Amino acid sequence: GADGHISLREAIIASNNTANLDGSDWILFNISGAGTHTILPTSALPAITDAVIIDGWSEPDFAGIPVIELNGTSAGGSTDGLRITGGGVTIRGLVINRFGGNGIIITGAGGNTVQGNYVGTNTAGTAELGNSLDGIRIDNSPNNFIGGTTTLTRNIISGNNLHGVVIFGTNASGNLVQNNYIGTDITGTLDLGNAGSGVLISDNCDGVIFKGGASGNTIRGNVLSGNNYSGVSIANTGADNNVIFGNSIGADTSGLGALGNSVFGVVIWNGASGNRIGGTAVGEGNVIAFNDRGVLVDSNFINAVNNSILGNQIWANTQYGIGLENDGITFNDAGDGDSGANDLLNYPVLTSVTQNGTDLDIQFDLDVPAGNYRIEFFDNPNGINANGYGGGEIFLGAVTVTSLGTVSY
Repeated sequence: GADGHISLREAIIASNNTANLDGSDWILFNISGAGTHTILPTSALPAITDAVIIDGWSEPDFAGIPVIELNGTSAGGSTDGLRITGGGVTIRGLVINRFGGNGIIITGAGGNTVQGNYVGTNTAGTAELGNSLDGIRIDNSPNNFIGGTTTLTRNIISGNNLHGVVIFGTNASGNLVQNNYIGTDITGTLDLGNAGSGVLISDNCDGVIFKGGASGNTIRGNVLSGNNYSGVSIANTGADNNVIFGNSIGADTSGLGALGNSVFGVVIWNGASGNRIGGTAVGEGNVIAFNDRGVLVDSNFINAVNNSILGNQIWANTQYGIGLENDGITFNDAGDGDSGANDLLNYPVLTSVTQNGTDLDIQFDLDVPAGNYRIEFFDNPNGINANGYGGGEIFLGAVTVTSLGTVSY
């Protein structure tokens, strides 16, 4: 600018208008003084339409905690903090709070990276200063990466007035949300919950007509705790084949301290099918603990089926560990001929457990339609839920059985 300084607004406009043939556009910071540097937009910042790295880590007094704050209190009632409509954009090392819209919204080409930001908190990551809508919203955009594999690249996404992260729409596939604290403070041990879900994955809907989408996304290695609805919600027909693994959902970063989501750890409903919660490989299971309800698969209007819940540590949830339909315990029925969420599949009934040297001999009855089934066994030293049923805190082992109907093993 004429004053010798370039504002963030001017830098975004310049980047958008610069031919970026080699992907080398950067917006760097060098603001005099120490401590927090607050940028207070008085209107919406320009949409980011071209590949650029906006690098809060470049500020000379950055020392591992973001010091560049985008404060939205003067930006207008429904203004988003940053709006990305291009592809190949990286946003890192910023604090984004108090906007009337979303903290960050991503639309368009995809392939963007958001890492090392505090979205919805103060600059220390210790108190809520939420954005009025979602922390980060991915809207019809594929292959975006939220987070990273290190402490430096972890986002804190907490205190927002709707959800922490939303993945929405027909083209929202291949997105990865990894290693973030969503609903907690910077330590991963204190509650700064988003008002809705930590992560919401939902299809594109026009009235009551579901268009399909929000499929094939991965949520891994996050702390998803302290949120006022659920850790993870997967909603509606077309929100299929998403994978949720290796997360702490309702517990703190240690996996042991109580930091429950107010309603569900994970909820899958209204036709969302083929999603996987956990897995059979080492480290794929989630800790799902201290929530009011652990995992719910609920049809609502459309049956949600073929959702697998594998290898998780599900324990110390107030009402139940796993529920089918939102009506309490789903009891077995002879012949398992009913239908609904996950086909209202009967659970195995233990008939005896005998110590045999260092082994346990376990016998059980299984009354299910013909097919192959994986049966998992757990110890639950913390006792039963309020409804009289136990959880599954310590994984003991699994067997795969082939059923031709009602059989004993």
